[in-house]
This record gives sequence, structure tokens and C-alpha cells, in this order.
Amino acid sequence: MEFKTIAAAFSLLAVSGVGLSTIWIGMFDEEKVKNILGTDLRPSSILCIGYPDKKNLQNLEGNSRNSSR
Repeated sequence: MEFKTIAAAFSLLAVSGVGLSTIWIGMFDEEKVKNILGTDLRPSSILCIGYPDKKNLQNLEGNSRNSSR
């Protein structure tokens, strides 16, 4: 299980490095995920990856500038 966790963590870093956003989901119904994916493999994590909401991103950037003063 440790190698899966390390791989997921490095995936999050890589995704962030190319300007995408992500969230790590670690608690889910394993059987439902296996059925949806049609696999017998045991899922350890779900990584949701996408483009950040520019409006929220601008709000976060503004907050970080204000907090450094």
C-alpha cells in the first residue's frame, strides 16, 4: 500500500506542476468503484484532475498577497 500512496502523492505534484488542480479521495466504496471500472483490482485512491476555476484561483492569489503584508 505504501508504494501506491507514494505514486499518488507524486502524481499530485506532477499535476500541480503543469498548472492543473487535483484532489485526492481516499475514502470510497471499493466495490462500487470496482464495478464502475469493470476490474478486479483493488482501488487505493481516486485522483480527480482538472483545470482550476480561474475566479477562485484569482481569489486565492489575492488572499496570499494580502497575508504577506
